[in-house]
Amino acid sequence: LFAPFYGTMTGYNDNGVSRYNSFQTSLIKRYSRGFTVQINYTFSKSMDDIGSGLQGNTAGGDQVLPWTNPYFDRMINGPSDFDHAHRIVTSYVWDIPVGNHAKGLVKGIVGGWELTGVQQYQTGSPMTVVSGKDNSLTGLGRDRAIATGVNVSRASGVDPLTQWFNGAAFALNPVGTPGTLGKGILRGPAMFAWDMGAFKKIPLKGERVSMQFRTELFNIFNHPMFNNPPTNLSDANYSKIKATLANAGSTQGDITSGGPRIIQLALKLVF
Repeated sequence: LFAPFYGTMTGYNDNGVSRYNSFQTSLIKRYSRGFTVQINYTFSKSMDDIGSGLQGNTAGGDQVLPWTNPYFDRMINGPSDFDHAHRIVTSYVWDIPVGNHAKGLVKGIVGGWELTGVQQYQTGSPMTVVSGKDNSLTGLGRDRAIATGVNVSRASGVDPLTQWFNGAAFALNPVGTPGTLGKGILRGPAMFAWDMGAFKKIPLKGERVSMQFRTELFNIFNHPMFNNPPTNLSDANYSKIKATLANAGSTQGDITSGGPRIIQLALKLVF
């Protein structure tokens, strides 16, 4: 904007505000008769004026905006990158009683089994739509897009992987303007993870030494967990989901097991 009289001008401001509010509840069945289960639910909202929030731009993108931007406060404040409205986590342990009172070979095969599991579900994370063009003429590369008035919802019957949201709902910001869209106005895919384990206790020498055969299954149903689509209008894959969490190079929230089904077998000596 000031070329050729000035080169890069950098400003720093060391303030930021983050607000987190939540409702949390748990349902717990304490261990009895070989079984325990715990269900945790969180309904939350996290808002801030820090973080990246730009879906692929450099970290700290929302910390620097054109000083000429009349929408500064509205555009920089929004849902935190890690904001998930709903999150449910269930875990359990079950010492299967079948076969424990049998004898001989039957007890050796059927008895001593234990099942465990952890299931996690959470709603999608915020996404911010950017133009990918320096139409603001600031040299910062952090321009936001503008709304076109078209419905942001994809048309009925459209594969969500090829169009997570209606890309026509947004357009490049006019030259000389920073754009008008706020931070985190869209949400990415929800995620669901289901891990289980089956353990078999094998006595070796009375009660002092035993062997444990362990089978652990991660993402047992081989359910894909998709990463957020690009929200940069200049990206060739804009609004299309092209990666799962396993190969996206990042995770969302607390769920990290986004890969294909993995089965792990092990022997554990207990003494």
